Order: sequence, then C-alpha cells, then structure tokens
Amino acid sequence: MIPRALALFAFAAALHAQAPVPRQTVSITMRDGIRLAADIYGVNPNTPQPVLLARTPYDKSGLQKKADRLARSGYVVVIEDCRGRYASEGAYTPYNNDKQDGFDTLEWIAAQPWSNGQTAMFGGSHLGLVQWLAASTLPPGLTAIAPAFTASSQYGVAYRDGVLRLALISTGGTRASPPPAPRTLPSDIGHLIYHLPLMHLPLTGLASAYGWPMPWMTSLLQHPLPGGFWDQTDGEAAIPTLPYPTQLITGYYDFFFVIFGLPLLLLMGIGPLIAWRRASLRSLGLTFAWPAGVAAVTGLVLLALGAGSSTPGLIAYSFSAFVLA
Repeated sequence: MIPRALALFAFAAALHAQAPVPRQTVSITMRDGIRLAADIYGVNPNTPQPVLLARTPYDKSGLQKKADRLARSGYVVVIEDCRGRYASEGAYTPYNNDKQDGFDTLEWIAAQPWSNGQTAMFGGSHLGLVQWLAASTLPPGLTAIAPAFTASSQYGVAYRDGVLRLALISTGGTRASPPPAPRTLPSDIGHLIYHLPLMHLPLTGLASAYGWPMPWMTSLLQHPLPGGFWDQTDGEAAIPTLPYPTQLITGYYDFFFVIFGLPLLLLMGIGPLIAWRRASLRSLGLTFAWPAGVAAVTGLVLLALGAGSSTPGLIAYSFSAFVLA
C-alpha cells in the first residue's frame, strides 16, 4: 500500500514540476481595424498543430488552467477576449459583432504557420453561442464546434416562447451598460434585477428606473418578436446546412435545457421532439457524412442521474466525438 502511495505522490510531483506551457499574447486585427487580445498556448514553431479556440467576454486569463491542460495534449490553444471586454478594443454589445469577429479570428488562425489549418471551438454559455454565430459564416479553417449550456441565437437567450427572461436580460444589461463612473452597481444586485423591474412598467422604460442609459437591454425589450432586429445575432437559421461535427452538452436543470433540443433536432434532421425522461439511459447509433480530413465517431448518448432522489439530474448529450488530424 505504501509503495503505491509513494508512486502516486511521485507521479503528482512530476506533473507539478512540468515546464510551463509557452504562452504569448497577441492582438488580432478585425476587418474594421479593432484589435482583439488573445492568449496563445502551446505553439511549436517547428510543427503545425490543430488549434482549439475559445472566445470569451469573461477575461481570457480565467481559462489559463484549461488552456494549459489542452496544450499539453498536443493542441495550440487560443483564448480571445471578445470585442470591448478586458484587453480587447472596441465597444461591448453582447453578440452583435461575434459573427464577423469569429470569422476574422478563425481566418487569422488558419493563416498562422503554427496552425495545421484545422480549428475547433469550445466553451459554454456565452462562449457556446459565439460558436454558433461564427459557424454560421462558414469561416476558413473551422473544423468542429462544441457549444455547451447555451442557445443558438440571442433571441433564444432573451425570450422563451415569446416570454421575456427578465432576470437574465437585466443581469446582462448591467454588464453591457454598467453605470458611469463614479457610480457603481449596488451591493444588493438582486433588488436591481428581480424587484425594481416589477415596480416600473412598461419594461421598455426600465433604464430610467435604473438611472443610467442601458441601450442594449432597452433594444432587446423593444423587440419582443424574432426576425429582423435579431438576425445579426442568430446562428440558428444556418444549423441545418452546417458541415461541422458538433458536440452538444447541457444539464437537466440548466435554464437553456428547454431550447437546447432545437439545434440537436436541426442537426439530426428530426422533426418531432423526443421526450427525454430522468432515470433512463439510452444510446442511439447515428450515421453522418463529415467533411474530408475529419475523423468522427458519431452517436447520441443520454445520461440521466439522480433518479428517485433529490439530487439534480444531469443530462449530457454527446453528439459526435471528433479528431482533428
């Protein structure tokens, strides 16, 4: 028992002693001249490698540990701050520029000598939706996507069956349009998000109740119907014709779960909704034709945990495991 413990300790110490993954920070110029900041991990100047890309509004440095781990597996990993966030230039309007910024970033990656021309995107929530937006533009070099816990359009984030997701939008509104200095958000943010909106109707005038301009939130409130205004932030319409292997992940109690099935059904070409139940384990074998140069193992797996207890259930869909060769 002791020798085994010592061996495990030695293995853990060896992992800890690994040389740090090389990292460089660059500015990637978009078509309108705005420069977005990106951290690049694991570049081997002598060997082109497959690339993994995540685009985040939450600070690229927060993904350093994950990027290190992925880079040690043989990938170049690019983590980019979205437009107007942290180290990137420009104004932040959630999702509004992510189609063209995603395209331009992927085009830039494909042209780098350390890239083998194949890039996959990953990440959840905001990082997931920007994958659908980029994929809808069919950018050069994109080979696969793995959106998790997300929608495929901003309308799907803001409204559910035509009903406003008020708490979510008011939270996003304070991030997109924070109060001007020296004013700061109140410590009781719950009052701002959950209670104040109900005391000031109509909701289209909610910014006046907050006390500072909130153009992003106001524009969403003024457009309760899909189409037109929402087209720039919609990746859903393109899904049936996308050529990419796609991995979809969600949780049983995640608030995106209800709308999560639509991208899956569009990808599969299935019309009727499938009623997934807790306490079940099903596996459906599927066959697809993927682009040349991509090895794919396809399947749809449903995993439900927590049956007969108060433990929250979890559903994980695995829709194609892909290999970037």
